[in-house]
Formats: sequence, structure tokens, C-alpha cells
Amino acid sequence: FLYFSKAWKECTKIAYAPSVADKIPAGHEEHLKEYLQNLDFISVRESSDIEQLKKYTSKEIRHVCDPVFLLSAQEWSEYFPKVDIIKEPYILCYFISAGDFAADVVKKIRNLTGIKVVYINVNIRDKFNADYDERIADPADFVNYIKNARYVCTNSFHCTAFSILFKKDFLVVPKQSANSRMKSMIDKAGIENRFSYKEKINDLNIQDLEVDYSKCNLEQWIKESKDYLNEAIEYNE
Repeated sequence: FLYFSKAWKECTKIAYAPSVADKIPAGHEEHLKEYLQNLDFISVRESSDIEQLKKYTSKEIRHVCDPVFLLSAQEWSEYFPKVDIIKEPYILCYFISAGDFAADVVKKIRNLTGIKVVYINVNIRDKFNADYDERIADPADFVNYIKNARYVCTNSFHCTAFSILFKKDFLVVPKQSANSRMKSMIDKAGIENRFSYKEKINDLNIQDLEVDYSKCNLEQWIKESKDYLNEAIEYNE
């Protein structure tokens, strides 16, 4: 934990938007206290992590946005200019792990919309019977697939983040753990009902896929996050 650097004692040490995601395992308390004590600035990506970490440090802990949001949609587009990889409307699917329920949700969206499925496949097989099973995608491809999609279905935090940034219509399929990071971000964005649950799948309709971004206002949070980061970088004890 920064001990690899001979100058670690003299450096300003900043924790920007790390994620705990789930409960801190028992038996790690003393190590955690030591590590937190060595940090000059502490921030977290999920608001729920603040209460967890407050038990181990008296230092201020800030809730900041994920680094994805430190660039605007326009800036991301300038870094990765629009490329129409798929030249027709599509449902973009990206899953860290894909279970049977994820396949059911994608099938439902396909039936509702009648459009094709593009799957950025990091798993062993294609459970979605995708029209485009993409197994090679670099960061530019990843951003462009999301930016150009008609709908997005995912269980990935960063796919969700880019979906919000580009104001896409999307659904999140819950994982068995670590859903708090996406819920925290979605709540902060002021959008609702993005999680798809088994008991609701049969009643899912086309309106449920649409996201109301009229109340989405992340600008102040992003500004506060940038101010925090600039203050930390310019800190001189």
C-alpha cells in the first residue's frame, strides 16, 4: 500500500473514488486503520461506504463521482470519435457474468423492441443468441458500442455509468453481490427503476425501458468531485 515507493512518507496520498461495494470482512480492521491513517485525502465512490469507513478513521471521507464522469459526454466523444460499428438499431449487452435471468431479460427486451442484440462477450459462451457476438473490443469500441446503442442491458458498473453519461435507455440486471455501487450512482443521478427483477419480468413493457433524464443533474456533484481532487493535488502540508 504505497510502501513500494521510497518517497511514500513525503508524498501526498489521495484515495479518489475507491469502492468497498460490500461489507468489510472481519479480521482486516487493524490493517484498514493503518492504511487509512496513511492517506491524506479519503473519498469513496459509494455513499454507503462512508459509514463503513468512519469506524476506522476520524478523517473526513468525501463521496465523489466515478472518474468516468470527470469527462463530459462531449469530451469522451472527442477522445473516441463516433464510429458506427453496427449500422442498425441494437440492444447493447455487457455482463461481467451472465446467468439465466440476464438471458431472460435480454430476450424480453428483444421481443418488445424487435431489434437485434449486440453482445460484448467476456464470458465463455453466448447465452443471448446475439446477432453480433463481439469477443474483441478495445476501450474505444466499448464506449462507442454504448454511445450508439438504442438500449443497454448490463450488470456492469462502468457500462451503467457510460449509459447515464450518454443518456441511454438502459436496464440493470442485479448480480448476487456488489449492487450497491450501481444503486448509489443511479440514485445520485436522480433516475429510478433501472433494476430488473424476476418478479417484474413478465410485466415489463416498452415504457419500462425508457429513462426519464429530466431530473438528472450530476453537474454539481461532478464539480464538487473535481474541486476535491484539485484541492488534494494542490495540497502542501
